[in-house]
Amino acid sequence: MNQKSIRFKNCNWGFWFALAINYSWLLFLCTAFVETAAIGAVLAFAVLAGLYLLALTPFVDWYYTWIINARKPDGIESERIQRIWKKVCENAASKGIRVPGNIEFFVSDAEGINAYAAGSRTIVVHRDLLANYMYDDEIGGVLAHELAHHINGDTAALMMSLQGTLAVSVIRWVYMAFCWCLGTFMGLVFGTMFSDGNVENGFGIFRLTKYLFSLIGKVFDFFLAVIALIETIGIRFFGRKSEFAADRLSTLIGFGNGLIDTFNKFPHEQKINKLSMEYILYSTHPPTDERIAAVEMTMQEMQNTGMDGKTQAQDNRDNEDRTEKSYSSLELYEMGVYCVNHGRIKEGLDKLMQSAAEGEAKAYTELGRCYLEGIGVAVDKKKAAAYLKKTIPYNEPEGIYLLAECYSSIKGNPEYGAVSVKLYDKAVRLGFVEAKAKLGICYLEGKGTERNERAAFQYLYDAVEKKCYHTAGYPLAKCYIYGIGTDTDTEAGLKLLKQAIEADCDNLEEAKALFAKKQ
Repeated sequence: MNQKSIRFKNCNWGFWFALAINYSWLLFLCTAFVETAAIGAVLAFAVLAGLYLLALTPFVDWYYTWIINARKPDGIESERIQRIWKKVCENAASKGIRVPGNIEFFVSDAEGINAYAAGSRTIVVHRDLLANYMYDDEIGGVLAHELAHHINGDTAALMMSLQGTLAVSVIRWVYMAFCWCLGTFMGLVFGTMFSDGNVENGFGIFRLTKYLFSLIGKVFDFFLAVIALIETIGIRFFGRKSEFAADRLSTLIGFGNGLIDTFNKFPHEQKINKLSMEYILYSTHPPTDERIAAVEMTMQEMQNTGMDGKTQAQDNRDNEDRTEKSYSSLELYEMGVYCVNHGRIKEGLDKLMQSAAEGEAKAYTELGRCYLEGIGVAVDKKKAAAYLKKTIPYNEPEGIYLLAECYSSIKGNPEYGAVSVKLYDKAVRLGFVEAKAKLGICYLEGKGTERNERAAFQYLYDAVEKKCYHTAGYPLAKCYIYGIGTDTDTEAGLKLLKQAIEADCDNLEEAKALFAKKQ
């Protein structure tokens, strides 16, 4: 299938619809200010052509990235985008689809798995799309989809629509202001002419004249508002159709499976009423389940007609692209953390274990946390300690801190308390703030070490200086209130108690009781 046949099937009716609407009201407006309809038609065409040519300039691309605060991708982001984009271009070329050579990529820090095609050469990618829990073919499916918007002229249709909407809005405000000014002026003129020296009559004529001109303005404003509404409904309708067309072209390029996997990661949709005004006026995309069904149908069509053109070797290579072997140990760790934090526990643990098998210290830490806190697995302090011990040679501060927590939570063996103090101290020297708070508590309570009030105060004070109110706030407040390791300062203690309570501190009930007692 070549590019011509694809573009013929995806004729951009949205563009022609917006063009017809904009030309119609421009023709009406221009004809009202010139002598003949022919001159009005030429003038309307010239205005519309000028606006469209402006939309093709780099200024529009710059303006779009500026208003959404998009930025150039950093080194890692750029490397991943270009690697995947190269594959998109190669797949497109194999299907006879010409890819514009001037496409520029930007990154938006807004949340969500998303991307936009804009202007004549811009694709904006959300940072979340480039996160390491997304596979390359999933990102490739999205990039191919946005490429399709450029190839199919969807960005041109959007610009044509936005130009019309903006122009209508400007004309509405200018005309309303003109009618108000003219109504005020004519009201003064008629009020003076027909008042016969009666101020009350003159004021009445003034108000009536101004109201009549205002009414004329509102009638024209209503006419323009109806045009804007019709254009909005039409562009939304054709825009939703264009999403299907872009999905289809992305699938033809070879990213159907990646698109489906990406759709399945979208937030769950409520049942959509397609007859509701909310859907008709505001929905820019069709329901996700319909998009998935359309992609699956296109893939089936490609298989039936032999359009996929894949050999078994290519299928094997595609499958290898989806295996975790193509990712670094750090990428596997980040994918695992994301999955665990978003309820995909089994998948997350699998990736963390693969990352740990490749020696990623942070993966040891995360697996230790899961077994220590019972995240997706039964609490098992022995397994937690086994993973966390592996972080010591790497000087991984959080893993060493969690190992100290593991030993500290084991009751009945004084040796474990002493070991936890040594581990807290090592984590402190590695810069882990939370460990300072816990080491301060150990010195304050004499757990695993001799009681040392001045050392306790200093560690707790340093932790609070780093905003660690939830752990260090309450014990440091006690130091101030009772003069432990420092001079008594009830006011400072109460202030700290309030901050600790607001931070939902570890000893929340005790902190509330002490605050109520000393206030």
